[in-house]
Amino acid sequence: MHDNVRLRAFVSGGRQVTGAPALDYGTFIERKTQLDGDHGFDPAWMPDFLFPFQRSLVEWATRKGRAAIFADCGLGKTPMQLVWAENVRRHTGKPVLILTPLAVSYQTVEEARKFGIDAAVSRDGTADAPIVITNYERLHYFQPDTFGGVVCDESSAIKTF
Repeated sequence: MHDNVRLRAFVSGGRQVTGAPALDYGTFIERKTQLDGDHGFDPAWMPDFLFPFQRSLVEWATRKGRAAIFADCGLGKTPMQLVWAENVRRHTGKPVLILTPLAVSYQTVEEARKFGIDAAVSRDGTADAPIVITNYERLHYFQPDTFGGVVCDESSAIKTF
């Protein structure tokens, strides 16, 4: 970082905003960091069906509160997100919304059943289960205040929106 680098204008919506206060680059970058602090809670439920590495990731994500688990194919992202969601549901007393690509929502319900987790698909914005699963295209039917947390499954699908 160079102390002599100063930002004199900020870009907003593709336009340059003039008159913004001068800000050294180091301070600007420091304000953008979000790595410090935990905003979650200690998980209350860690089932035996998780492998140790999955358990560690779910514990970390639950304590962090705002986290992403970018695990590779075949490493059990669905059981991890379901356990995270169940912990958030228990902690907040509100249902958790899992957003999936179109063809994945029913697979997620089947995985939930396999692990004894109560989840259901909703297409119209109703939250009739502790864990509600819908596809990204139906998000506009759901009220954010209804839910204690949200999971963005297959987050690469977000690029299309």
